[in-house]
Amino acid sequence: MDQYSVEQHMIAQQVKANRAAVAQLTMKQFEREPKFEDDSSGSTVYEEGETFNNVFAKYKGTHKA
Repeated sequence: MDQYSVEQHMIAQQVKANRAAVAQLTMKQFEREPKFEDDSSGSTVYEEGETFNNVFAKYKGTHKA
């Protein structure tokens, strides 16, 4: 094998090892994170009760193109 092939094989092995390490760390992180609980109270976005004020529709119909 020429030097290029040797280096390419070495890099492929490093990528494979890094992929396995990242997968293992990701799985460990999921184990440590708190689990989501089923909350039947609904979304907090809708509980805020904020209304949308469309400032661009304020003068709609008063101007002819």
